[in-house]
Amino acid sequence: MNKTIYSATIFFGPNSGRRPRKYRKVTNLARFADFAAKSGGWYMNLYDQKSGKFEVRKWLISDFNKKDLI
Repeated sequence: MNKTIYSATIFFGPNSGRRPRKYRKVTNLARFADFAAKSGGWYMNLYDQKSGKFEVRKWLISDFNKKDLI
């Protein structure tokens, strides 16, 4: 059984002063999403590791009104 291996980019909120972070060889998406959310990420893009094609965008926060945008 082949596991899909992803590359991931975590994006942070506007005015946070943080640049996007890139990760390779992501196999456990649930665990990685938890890590990304704890890192302060707002969303992450997942790409197929072999082809480099965009797969999906996963939002890590759901309530923008409670987040400090500044």
